[in-house]
Amino acid sequence: MRTIQIMTLSATLMFVAAGGALAAAPISQQPVTRQGTGKQSAIARQHATGVTESANRETEALNLLGANGYPDFKNFHRDGKNFEATVTQNGKTRTVMVDPDARTVKSM
Repeated sequence: MRTIQIMTLSATLMFVAAGGALAAAPISQQPVTRQGTGKQSAIARQHATGVTESANRETEALNLLGANGYPDFKNFHRDGKNFEATVTQNGKTRTVMVDPDARTVKSM
């Protein structure tokens, strides 16, 4: 039993020593570059965050519906660069056009 404990302790110390050596190893000396503003950089940022401009616009359109008194809506979809939804307000149903760029919600 004592032999197993000694072997376990030895193995643990070897792993700790190896981990310490890895932690002390220098980080590669790659140059740090500034984040660009070109199309490739935008794609890289979208890939890194998982959010696209299209998703941001859709979220903005949904938020605008709620902010303009339309918490109950259906048939929300893209229509060109804008979004369209069927809303119900005060018991009346109608279709509205949401322009997230202009931050407007208009009846159709």
